[in-house]
Amino acid sequence: MSTFFGRLLAVSPLRASARCLTLAALAFLSLGFLAPQAHAVVVRGVVTDPLGRPVPGARIQLIQAQKAVAIGFAGADGSYEIQSTQSGRFVLLTSSATFLPGIGQDFYGGSTDQVTQNVVLETSSLKEEVTVTATGVPSPVEQSSSAVTLIPQSYTEWATGIADALRQSPGVQVVQQGQAGGVTSLFVRGGNSDANKVLIDGVTAEDVGGRFDFGTVAATGVTGLEIYRGPDSVLYGSDAASSTIAFSTPRGSDLKPVFTYTGSGGNFHSYQNEASISGAHQRVDYLAGYSRFDTSNALPGNEYHSGTAVANLGYNLTANTPLRFTIRNADSASGAPGAHDFFGISAAAKQSDQDLYSGLTIQNTFEGNWHNLARYGIARKREQFKTF
Repeated sequence: MSTFFGRLLAVSPLRASARCLTLAALAFLSLGFLAPQAHAVVVRGVVTDPLGRPVPGARIQLIQAQKAVAIGFAGADGSYEIQSTQSGRFVLLTSSATFLPGIGQDFYGGSTDQVTQNVVLETSSLKEEVTVTATGVPSPVEQSSSAVTLIPQSYTEWATGIADALRQSPGVQVVQQGQAGGVTSLFVRGGNSDANKVLIDGVTAEDVGGRFDFGTVAATGVTGLEIYRGPDSVLYGSDAASSTIAFSTPRGSDLKPVFTYTGSGGNFHSYQNEASISGAHQRVDYLAGYSRFDTSNALPGNEYHSGTAVANLGYNLTANTPLRFTIRNADSASGAPGAHDFFGISAAAKQSDQDLYSGLTIQNTFEGNWHNLARYGIARKREQFKTF
């Protein structure tokens, strides 16, 4: 054979096969280098109003480091899809002519991830109100017919505890024994104080039998409160015979570390100090905080102090599968003066408590909603009463 392939095959069948494989490999590699890279994070979802109706024509921007890296528009059915060749942490900014702008929760997207982010545009609020206790999955409050009250973080960020925020909710009675540090019980719609299901970062927090003291829960590291008024035993068991109270620890979202400190003081030698640090970088987000509250109260021997430490650490295995660890530890002690008003003498006694809640959760998003793949939680309580 006079051709090149003819000379190649004339050498020997074995050597000819080896040379053909080499040429094929070189051609494949050259095509791979010349072909454009198809790596991109794809974000898709549906834009709706609070009642679940689609919002066609809504403008969706994919924001990274305060810059729009991708822009798209919702179709007639409210669906959209945008993509970016960059990976990292993103925020969705959605706008429409008849709605207020919607700022989504930040998320991580890898170069080959496909992320589902459904958007609900509000007409009277910049923040979407979502309930979990009513249906078990995040749902807009407007789409739920249940009696649910959401208390935003702005109601508790300047408070020492959560009792006052709960007291202002409809159908709720908060009973506190004595002053700061006294046992605080919750009665919802006439139910007993031991008929409330209490969840902290998804971990069951009440004692065996349903008892829970809300007076020792500081407002530090509480992103908001959710109160489901009424029986909710279908989702949470017989403990939720009267209500379900859920609150969670916030997570970091700023690309640079943010350090905050607040301090306050008042009568009865009361003062409070609180500090926290939070942030996010690529796959990781973090928040850690500590606060301490001290007061002498009005009676001698009735001093109270409480120290609370919180942490929330998250790591995205993929854009749709985050791993999250939370911990909350509260140490408190209060004096027990007894019947001081009868004899004018306070008893030399002290009640101390330690409450530790910890949880490890692996979640996955499906159709824009988070579902728990695995959850492991620990709730430990220690009480001690001393008489001197």
